[in-house]
Amino acid sequence: MLKNKNIIYFFVSGRKDRIQNNDVMAKEFFYGYHHLNKNNSVEIIEFNDNLAKPNNLKILKFTDKVIRKLTLLPIFYSEILSLLNLKKIKESDHIVITNDRIGCSVLPILIYLKFFKKSSFSSSVFILGLFSNIKKNGLNSIFQKFYLNLFLKTIDNLIFIGEGEYDFASNRFKKYKSKFSYLPFAIDNSFWKKSKQHVKQVPDYVLFVGNDSNRDFTKVIEIVKSLPEINFKLVTTQISDEDINLSNVELIKGHWNHKLISDKDLRDIYQNASISILPLKNTLQPSGQSVALQCMSMEIPVMISDTEGFWDKSYFSHEENIFFIQNNTVDNWIKEIKKLYSDKHKLSTLGKKGKSTIEKRFILDNFYKGLEEIITDTI
Repeated sequence: MLKNKNIIYFFVSGRKDRIQNNDVMAKEFFYGYHHLNKNNSVEIIEFNDNLAKPNNLKILKFTDKVIRKLTLLPIFYSEILSLLNLKKIKESDHIVITNDRIGCSVLPILIYLKFFKKSSFSSSVFILGLFSNIKKNGLNSIFQKFYLNLFLKTIDNLIFIGEGEYDFASNRFKKYKSKFSYLPFAIDNSFWKKSKQHVKQVPDYVLFVGNDSNRDFTKVIEIVKSLPEINFKLVTTQISDEDINLSNVELIKGHWNHKLISDKDLRDIYQNASISILPLKNTLQPSGQSVALQCMSMEIPVMISDTEGFWDKSYFSHEENIFFIQNNTVDNWIKEIKKLYSDKHKLSTLGKKGKSTIEKRFILDNFYKGLEEIITDTI
């Protein structure tokens, strides 16, 4: 067990306010913060905290643009690099970086402290699509390869929450495989559960939730327009009223980082859904993962594109605990939604077995145990 360590968590945004305001919330998007904070001193630093001085900020913003263009990697030095953040990292025992964007952006500080100042802190970074845009040829590939090798050499633990991306990186970057761990993303199943007092409303609806760029929003719009006989709720900021203005559709502006919808409100929306649909682009990034697991925890059947980045194929089976769309066309989505929506027995079976899968494999206690083991090995 980790005890009495100084740990820093790096997030993009949205966590500090929720903790300070004691919001009613699920804990999965804190990536183990609540667990480690019980026995250690844990500080949160978010993008745009402790920024550099104005003149330095201008230089960093210009540098951001140049290096992003050269490497095609998510680099934003101006949002994280500062002397105060450098000092905080130096005084820590371990830092937990919760996505690739932060990892790539804070890299200069880590290189400076680790290789020039010989600081004793260790680091872990969660990988959520870093290897989904690897270039094999051209000038970009040269700069990208150089930056990625610096990244892999500097970070102590690279934690993949998707098995597809973990396998890809392990085969492509064998030199660093000992640093790689696959830790399945888990959800707060004590929060994502149906109320015992809940009575399902009629009519029910098919649900779509999400904002990330790997959701196929164009496909969602086409699906909804083609099924006027079915009610839909869309929780997203990426589809506008102008895109879709139909009597069978309710559009709800929701975005977790920007606090446009609370976890409690989203849970209430989940409770009356018959199906959760997740049309995705084919990518290594485990897109749709959190929404799918939350829905399954609440016994809502999930229909999802069968992508190479799906997070854990060994625990999910088509038409047993999930419904994979392998032919990812609009016409096939429409056909399969119609078929499943009218099959109440299959809906019930998928919902129950989905929930059982979550309880066996994808709960926070499992995630916390795995994370603590990974950090302990290097701290």
